[in-house]
Amino acid sequence: FRGLKARFPIPILATVASLSFLYNESFSMWGGNSLSTLAGQFAHLYAFNFFLLAIGALQFELSRKRFPWISSFLLGAVLLSHFYVALYLPLVFLCFLFFEKTESFQARFKKLLLAGLSALGLAAWFVIPMLHNAKWNTAFGLKWSGAKLFQEAFPLIFWPFAFLAGLFCLLFLAFAFLKRDFIERETQLILPLLIFLILGSVIYYFIFPPLGLVDIRIFPALQMSLCFFAALAVGLFLNRMLPQTWVLFLTVFLVLIGLWWPFRQIHNFSPWMKWNYSGWQSKEAYSDLKNLSRDLQGSLSDPRVIYENSDLSNIAGSMRVFEMLPYFANRSTMESVYMQATILAPAAFYLQALISKTPSCPFPNYQCTGYNLSQLKFYMPLMGISQLILISPEVRNQAGRLDFLDFKDQYGIWYLYDSKIPTALVEVLREAPRFIPEKNFKSEFYNWFLAYTGQEPFLVVAPEKDQPRILQSVGHQECHANVTVDFRQIKLTTDCPGRFHILKFAFHSTWKASTGDSLYLMSPGFIGFIPSQSEVTLTWGRHWLWTLSDLFSWLVLLSLLVIWAKSWMRNRRERKA
Repeated sequence: FRGLKARFPIPILATVASLSFLYNESFSMWGGNSLSTLAGQFAHLYAFNFFLLAIGALQFELSRKRFPWISSFLLGAVLLSHFYVALYLPLVFLCFLFFEKTESFQARFKKLLLAGLSALGLAAWFVIPMLHNAKWNTAFGLKWSGAKLFQEAFPLIFWPFAFLAGLFCLLFLAFAFLKRDFIERETQLILPLLIFLILGSVIYYFIFPPLGLVDIRIFPALQMSLCFFAALAVGLFLNRMLPQTWVLFLTVFLVLIGLWWPFRQIHNFSPWMKWNYSGWQSKEAYSDLKNLSRDLQGSLSDPRVIYENSDLSNIAGSMRVFEMLPYFANRSTMESVYMQATILAPAAFYLQALISKTPSCPFPNYQCTGYNLSQLKFYMPLMGISQLILISPEVRNQAGRLDFLDFKDQYGIWYLYDSKIPTALVEVLREAPRFIPEKNFKSEFYNWFLAYTGQEPFLVVAPEKDQPRILQSVGHQECHANVTVDFRQIKLTTDCPGRFHILKFAFHSTWKASTGDSLYLMSPGFIGFIPSQSEVTLTWGRHWLWTLSDLFSWLVLLSLLVIWAKSWMRNRRERKA
């Protein structure tokens, strides 16, 4: 706000108002506030920090007719931190273009264009691959609803700010009717900027779900803008209506109120912070977790472990504790911290629903069923799963009646089951597949997965010229194949080169085989290929677009540093003169 040339007391009031946004406890997963940060959404808070600093720096540089190199770095940091916050940058640029009047429209347009391109260039190494990878992850077009929607959007902590904002609007209309100048010239950029952010949030709320984005992610920006709007309104009123002595006195009073109000609303932050920072070792179920992890200990080359989703697991530190199995037991799971990471995510969370009394059901555009462990008879060998962790008595009772599951041991609230069905992370295709075009493969694969009973032919996306070769590679010959897996590569060893192999890992177009063999996308999202040798290593490759974006980022970085160096040398010469 100082960068935006707001006069005292607006900057200090905005600073204090931001505390109500930070310590709002109406949600804990949408970003920006303290609880979301404790839940792991720290990148969202970084993005807000860079976002606000970038706005102030941009105004500072434009008003002094400087090249926007500081704001370019800060805007680039927004793009690198969190894409939801970065979606507000076009609104900021539009506001600066039409309401920042220091230079001509043409000069503003040129500098804003340079700032935008520079920011995008600095972040291109990350942003371009992220957008390019959209094909190989799962969209999360959630439309939030429920009885608590309004409570999450506008809890009690924001009511004073909404009242002050509404009162300001009425005063503004009244003074406009009386033809009195109520808006300070210095705030003629801040006011439309906040209005742009508020109205933009409302528009984003309706258009996000069709774009595969989460509508409720607009609430942090909306709440933050409301707090700032109220601070601006109060500051303008004080400056226009009262003597400076009274302004100073009332500012001190308002700062004290602004400090007291959010801390009066804090209930969960302190205990949650203590819970987080006391570590795994202090939790009630840590000894049980250690024993379970010890018995699960293995390697990433072993078949996977799946687990029931339950709030009860929170006694170990987090209800999502078993996403940490690669750390605790060096074993792979079906779920990951980033739910949208792969094209196998819908299958992973369908399996979670099959084994959970209270599934998370994160993808509204994919089916979420009730628990039915009998279907695991087909899915466990398909997905390379050999062990199962259950909690709820109802689910365990169902597991006890199934002849393909073997109860192994109890570890506090957790019960471990082994599958009696042999499974592996690689197998050989024994029946002719059905070929499908790449278009709409995600929905085709998911429908195939829902109906899977072990009898359905696999779906394969392959060029027409490769299809006869794939059909010839299918057979019932006895084969022995295994994979050695780490975070960098998948190494296949087989005694059946020339046969079509199924690697039960998420397909991505940049996987490369050391033998140069073609890799095929197949249901439900696996890698299929015909190894030409007994040993083949698959490594994560690079797309030419990624390399180009890296080079572009380096070029922009070097260019900005050269511009800064020249500007520094010129200023130094002028000071000496």
